[in-house]
Amino acid sequence: MTELLGLEHVTVRKKVRGSRAGEIEILRDVTLGVAAGEVLGVIGESGSGKTTLARVIAGLERCSGRVVYEGLERGSVSHRAWRSVVSGGIRLLFQHPDQSLNPGRTVLQTLEQAFKLHRREVRDVEAEAAALLERLGLAASLLGRRPAGLSGGEKRRVAFARAVATQPKLLICDEPTSGLDVAWQRELLRFLLELKESLDLTLLIITHDLRLAAAVCDRVCILRSGRVVEIAQREQFATGRLRSEYGRKLLAASLDIDAVAFARGWVSASEPVRRRRAQ
Repeated sequence: MTELLGLEHVTVRKKVRGSRAGEIEILRDVTLGVAAGEVLGVIGESGSGKTTLARVIAGLERCSGRVVYEGLERGSVSHRAWRSVVSGGIRLLFQHPDQSLNPGRTVLQTLEQAFKLHRREVRDVEAEAAALLERLGLAASLLGRRPAGLSGGEKRRVAFARAVATQPKLLICDEPTSGLDVAWQRELLRFLLELKESLDLTLLIITHDLRLAAAVCDRVCILRSGRVVEIAQREQFATGRLRSEYGRKLLAASLDIDAVAFARGWVSASEPVRRRRAQ
């Protein structure tokens, strides 16, 4: 498969007040490739560097080392030029929707801005926005509302709609199912996989949910204290045949990781997305 994005020896350091060392390493010598069209999962305990890795890929975090996107190396252009290139093809879906939704804009205005910023020619913006909401199980009547008038689940799905409205090549999802009930987790993931096929998306999913990673990811990257411990294929991960002791401990701590059967039964692209009331 063609590599869409590559990281080589990427390190992120942060200054810490009162620390004798003066700074700490959030990411340490990370080398990772993301193939076009794959679903890559990133797991690890809190503080392992998952979100920082996502921010580096999205061009929101400065780092040392090499980052290459579609053949263009980050260090070969200015930071501003790099952000312009990356923002056109990579979208980061934040864990908390309030981070990406402007409280002063209606849902329609939010989606319209996404269409315009990424030069998408849409003849009927309202119809396109309504259709996108419909695919996420939301009524078109929400188009006139602002974030304050939406429930938590509705805001989550509007943020999701905003991200995919730009038709990115790489979509980074930070804990996409966090806070959703099991039924909506399945619906959202099914929609995500349908979009992957229809838009030829590459997905990077950051999650604490090991079952989710085993169910939908082609490969799983395991982080610990900012380092890549192991990168495993789906069935290798799902069946616990991992090389690293840390990876095996993560799986052992999970209540249920029989993911070979789980993956085949939980998400089915052939099953239509049904509209449910937002949680």
